[in-house]
Amino acid sequence: MKTDIVRRCRNVVPALPCPPFSTWRKWLTAHLDAVHCSLEWRTENGEWFHAELRSNRYTETQDKTRVGWGELPATAYDAYGIFISKGRVPRSGDEMGHPIEITLDEPVDCDYRQLEREIRGYATREFGRGAGSAGDGSANRGFGGPAFKPSQNSNTMVSFVLKACGVSRKSPDNAVGWDTVPHFPHSTNKDTFAYDNQP
Repeated sequence: MKTDIVRRCRNVVPALPCPPFSTWRKWLTAHLDAVHCSLEWRTENGEWFHAELRSNRYTETQDKTRVGWGELPATAYDAYGIFISKGRVPRSGDEMGHPIEITLDEPVDCDYRQLEREIRGYATREFGRGAGSAGDGSANRGFGGPAFKPSQNSNTMVSFVLKACGVSRKSPDNAVGWDTVPHFPHSTNKDTFAYDNQP
């Protein structure tokens, strides 16, 4: 769906002339027009659910479960999470009354149980089985929640989860971050690229 989140949030990032702030502002300015991707599925009982990575500013009336959360890098601010909500993605308007424009709505061949498992794995923050072992940042080890930077967003999560379920599709129009390879927080730096918030 089309989103104005970049336009609304660009001014939240301080105009400081040093990374990560200068890098984020430059990236946000270059990506003002964007779409926000989420995943929907229906169980064998006909119940609909949808999942998305988004801000913690979420309507209190929505029946939802936050399955993973994290802090914006360099801020210690618990600002975002991955939510699984009952029902389909709203088509008539968002929680603030703004109209929603769906730009792509297509079925994918994927077992919803695997889809939900991959979403929860992408999101996990608490220590659990397998946590604490070394990683190269290519998978969530349960240390810091889902990967998030302006370039690693809900679109990155949807693309990553679909690929993990064996579904590969080209980026939807204006799906900024779709082709980004996520780097999960608090993994080791062994055999990985530099963070995008380092000078």
